[in-house]
Amino acid sequence: MKRIRIQLITISFIFLLNCKGDNILTQTFLEKYDGTFWKVQNEDPLGMDYYGFKSERLFLHIAYIDNPENGFTCGKIHEGDNTINDDHFNVKITKNSGNELWVDIIYLDYVSNSTLKFIINNGGSEMVVIQQNDGKLYSQETYILTFISYDSLCN
Repeated sequence: MKRIRIQLITISFIFLLNCKGDNILTQTFLEKYDGTFWKVQNEDPLGMDYYGFKSERLFLHIAYIDNPENGFTCGKIHEGDNTINDDHFNVKITKNSGNELWVDIIYLDYVSNSTLKFIINNGGSEMVVIQQNDGKLYSQETYILTFISYDSLCN
């Protein structure tokens, strides 16, 4: 009887490990990096750009300094139509898997399309953000995981 109980416990433990492992492998980018916030690493003293991710309707949180006198410009972005600082744009997630999130942005006030590609390294501590405008590389910057929160910068 004791042997059967140990075998059942062992089988249950192996089953739970396998289920958890499958879940980790199938998590989307937004599920995996839900609640994280990233700061740009560059030489610009005003380089205070941040991206944060949530696994919810308002999936992308941004904070950046456009003009030092005005402080941070902040916004929470969702799929569909958005407005930040009088810029009107439409957002669509085109890839949301593992360590990559791709977002297409169509600006509604002028003819321009952008794609943002968020790619997190295997260690999970660095992120590369690639921005393409109208199909051409515009920028590529490295971000690091930070403990600063969107709410601490924007509220």
